[in-house]
Amino acid sequence: MIRYLVPRREDYTIREFLELWGRPLTGRMTVEHYEDLANRRALPSGAYIFSALDHLTPSGRDLVSAVAGRVHGAGPGFRVLNSPDRALLRFELLEELHRLGMNSHRALRADGPLGGLRYPVFVRDERWHTGALSPLLQTRGELEAALGRAIVRGHRLGDLLAVEFTETADSDGVYRKYAAFRVGSAIVPRSVAVARRWMLKYESSEHSESSYREERSYVCENPHEHALRRIFDVAGVEYGRVDYSMKDGAPVVWEINLNPVIGRGLRTSTVLSGRLRAQREETKAHFYARFLAAFDAIGGGSGQESVEAPFPADATSAVTRVENPCRFALARKMLRPVRPLIDGVAGAASPILLSASRLLQRRS
Repeated sequence: MIRYLVPRREDYTIREFLELWGRPLTGRMTVEHYEDLANRRALPSGAYIFSALDHLTPSGRDLVSAVAGRVHGAGPGFRVLNSPDRALLRFELLEELHRLGMNSHRALRADGPLGGLRYPVFVRDERWHTGALSPLLQTRGELEAALGRAIVRGHRLGDLLAVEFTETADSDGVYRKYAAFRVGSAIVPRSVAVARRWMLKYESSEHSESSYREERSYVCENPHEHALRRIFDVAGVEYGRVDYSMKDGAPVVWEINLNPVIGRGLRTSTVLSGRLRAQREETKAHFYARFLAAFDAIGGGSGQESVEAPFPADATSAVTRVENPCRFALARKMLRPVRPLIDGVAGAASPILLSASRLLQRRS
């Protein structure tokens, strides 16, 4: 039995997969919520996948770590993937890869000293997968203005990172973002996004026969397997998706997502012709076959054995973060016509906003 632990509001990532491509796992994989852990008096055997660790509160991380510790030492029918005591989150991962010389770029927390950065940089949220929150920034002044705008849009200064940019475009100015999963011991390539802009999204990527041939070759041949395995080992991650580029034959890592979206389901693409859609479906089928085989290999007990839960009956159930930087999405949509004006004011007032945010953070 595989037990996928996830915050309740974020379980769509795995449920969509199980309801469509993951149907062969029916009866062998369950989705369980962190919020329910404190009510458990026993932990049944199985392989426990701890996802979305970046969305736990500090007390929640302690509780989940206790569960993982109890499962880890419970016997051969119990297994832990993504140990909360070992898995590196986004900032710690970028810091460690830079220290080891595996990434040339690094990240700094926005609420700390920002000296010594190698420009250009971009701003992103440490915990949420919202992509870059700024264009490439060339100076300290541009960085502070971008941080001010992010604060006005609802992000907390303590959750923001300034990430150095590594140029990975080829000689024709084309960027590639690769995505690959680790599932247990298997490295499973997922996709390649190709475009002439550094911030790559599926909708803005190139959709052509040549790009899909390249993607199929990547998915089928797994050319970066050895390097990616080392990266996941450094991260202490046995389940997740790494997003990266390539430079001089080596991966340039941007993040590892511990609760990734696995696929886009059966939604009809508005950007693909029938021929290209068929070509990509063939590649997807290859990916899902390897992805399912990797889950099959994880193993885990039947759930008939159990161990006592490691926390008292009055343990708190507030284990996940409830805030989300998208919580002001409706307000931002309504204010879209005047957003340039708001952004301009926020950028100009960034020294005041940053000082106030740092003061509030110290007091909290």
